[in-house]
Amino acid sequence: MKTPIENMTRILLVVAAAAIALSSAVVWTRVAVAQVSPPKHTSIVFFVPKIPPGPTRAGSCWTNSIAAPRPGAWRCKIGNEIFDPCFVSPPNKGEVVCGANPATNKPGFVMKLTKPLPELGATARSGEASPWILELADGSICEPFTGTMPMAGGMPARWFCYNPAVPLGHRGRDRGVGTKVYYGQIWRLIRFAQADKMPPREGAKRVKGEHAIITKAWN
Repeated sequence: MKTPIENMTRILLVVAAAAIALSSAVVWTRVAVAQVSPPKHTSIVFFVPKIPPGPTRAGSCWTNSIAAPRPGAWRCKIGNEIFDPCFVSPPNKGEVVCGANPATNKPGFVMKLTKPLPELGATARSGEASPWILELADGSICEPFTGTMPMAGGMPARWFCYNPAVPLGHRGRDRGVGTKVYYGQIWRLIRFAQADKMPPREGAKRVKGEHAIITKAWN
């Protein structure tokens, strides 16, 4: 037969174990809530690439970047192959960094310029320029079209979105297209599941886009 002290000790141990379990449940609940809570603001990054290792290539730039319309970004080529954007990386002169992607940690490569960079008119300041790459709250990455833009919801689609965890050409990679960014403390992208079919069918209803939260944007 157990003594009163042993019974009391057992009761205290049971109560302590229950308190620990309850505390753990509260902690996990808070963690789960934190993971699904929207960001308080969109993080905006002015991208300046590091000089990547590896072999260099020779080429030239002839105009401002279409993908990243900001100072220091160029549209360049090697033969018939176009690279947009390519970035100057001060204080290095006579070269630009092409093919870099901060959203997917792709370092790119160094292009040695065969001609000086052209003297062109001023581009939009970084605060006014349309963002280059977008990262959405669902993990999607959206990059700009640099050629003909498809239409979506009757508007030009500037960005194509994809799931970076799915390899190129596999089902589930496509995450639609984006047409417009609404700015504020939290930026939002108007995103459509797919581009409009061309030519549009007579009497077809216009599809509405969703407001996708942008967690990070690179200029």
